[in-house]
Amino acid sequence: MKLSKSKQYEYLDKLSYRELCEKYGESNLVSMFDLSMEEYVEWESKRPIGNFVNTSRDGYDGLYFLHENNVWKVFWQERKIVRDFDIQEFNEYLDARKYLAEIQAPVFIRRQAVQAPSQTNEDGEASWLSKIARLLSFTN
Repeated sequence: MKLSKSKQYEYLDKLSYRELCEKYGESNLVSMFDLSMEEYVEWESKRPIGNFVNTSRDGYDGLYFLHENNVWKVFWQERKIVRDFDIQEFNEYLDARKYLAEIQAPVFIRRQAVQAPSQTNEDGEASWLSKIARLLSFTN
């Protein structure tokens, strides 16, 4: 059963990945949603940042979206440790927000952009950050 675009956005807005899986079954989500990664990123980047993303240095572990020294930063911090090569920096808010939206995309949206774990994307960035973000969105 394919959903209309408006229904797809409505479900993404109201239900977490876990709730969608419980309600429809994880294997059915791929056939229900046909939003492209570009459509999802465009939509998600205009929404408020999820509450599981830290927007200040007050947190401990987790995904961060910060504006420091006139640069937008997206990174994962664990045990108060962030390695320099893990930080993605952007001069423009929208670029950083789109990157955050991309790494948070649910698996059924990412189905066309799946890469082997050892590969990097076209910018040479490791895909581990997107895996962590997807895991966090699953627990929401």
